[in-house]
Amino acid sequence: MIGRMVRRGRHRGSDRPLGWDAPTRLASSLAAAAVLASVLVVTVAWQPNQLPLRFTPGDGAAATGPPRPAEQAHPTSTDRPGDRGGLTAAQPAEAKPLPSTAPDPTPDPPAADEAAEPTSEPAPPAPSAVLLIAAHSGKCAEVFGLRTHDGARAVQWDCHGGDNQHFQLLDAGAGHVTIRAGHSGKCLGAKDGSRRDQAPVVQVSCTGAASQQFRRDDAGGGQVRFVLRHSGKCLDVFGASQENDAPLIQWPCHHNPNQRWELNPA
Repeated sequence: MIGRMVRRGRHRGSDRPLGWDAPTRLASSLAAAAVLASVLVVTVAWQPNQLPLRFTPGDGAAATGPPRPAEQAHPTSTDRPGDRGGLTAAQPAEAKPLPSTAPDPTPDPPAADEAAEPTSEPAPPAPSAVLLIAAHSGKCAEVFGLRTHDGARAVQWDCHGGDNQHFQLLDAGAGHVTIRAGHSGKCLGAKDGSRRDQAPVVQVSCTGAASQQFRRDDAGGGQVRFVLRHSGKCLDVFGASQENDAPLIQWPCHHNPNQRWELNPA
């Protein structure tokens, strides 16, 4: 059909056939472009040294050429809001400030072994224990039977140096002392705070009451008398007895040896 159109439409002196209009030219151009594209595809496919195509996720298009330096370092996703995916180059390390050479104005705390010594003075040593020896019998005052309860009676007994014969004389102020038993930590005093003659002397919990305070009066010859503060009476071995278990009482003061006592270290 095209041949007939060519034969029919030739003009004299012209090589272009009649009917070579715009649609015909467009069709010819498309055909030529298709042939050229086929040649390019075959040429690329048969070049062995051609680099492979590279795809970037999220771009929707292919790219050629060597990978970018950021991709060679296996970067990770930044996951920042607004990113559409893909690989990004590693961020450079944040610069750290150099240490200051200025001296630290705050001194270091002292080490444990360099801590300051306490300024408080050590506690004074406990008073030494003594034996109370009756001048008339040579026997010692003691708390009977090592009893530890309040109201246990005080007696005289052969000196044996047991804890119930050890007594500490503790300062009670105003020239008076308390007499504390070594085995129980309790103090000697007039029973129930009595002021009557012959009231027994017993051990009771130390309260600092006047019935537990004694004034030491010098009796001469290194001996003393113990005068109770609340009654003004003296510590006495009942009836000037020479026997063991004779009770200690309070009695008006006199100069007989059953009211005089020697104080010997325990």
